Amino acid sequence: MTYMRLRRLVLVGIALVGASCAGPKDSHRYDAEFSAWAMELTWKHEWEAPPAPDSAAGSYRFESLKLVLKPSRLGEDQDIDGSLVVGTYLHGGTDWCTKPHRVAGKVRLLEIGPAEVRARVDAVMNCADSEPVALRGECTFETKTPP
Repeated sequence: MTYMRLRRLVLVGIALVGASCAGPKDSHRYDAEFSAWAMELTWKHEWEAPPAPDSAAGSYRFESLKLVLKPSRLGEDQDIDGSLVVGTYLHGGTDWCTKPHRVAGKVRLLEIGPAEVRARVDAVMNCADSEPVALRGECTFETKTPP
């Protein structure tokens, strides 16, 4: 075996080991959409859950938070309470959770630009059958429909 061939095999082996240790795909998306009366900020987290003991493959999982609010309240803390800001939390995968979910917290619009919306989000999403999920910090939402 030549040195170059051996070197190539070692590099391919390292790449395969690195890829197998990388774990499942884990992605977060932040989108903003505008309508004539409101703005919708959406966060979606998608990942592959580890396989069950009786299964060879993992399962697709997701969780998402949708906030619907008025864009005219720039720079003000707004309660996620169902009247000022409507929060919708969904989660699941192959089986969707059909139980009611509660979203509590605040959102503050920091900047509305032509390509993105920056907001400070401090939200906790609750499901009766699982641990609460928090989304906290400054988030940049990519604008899907320009204002």
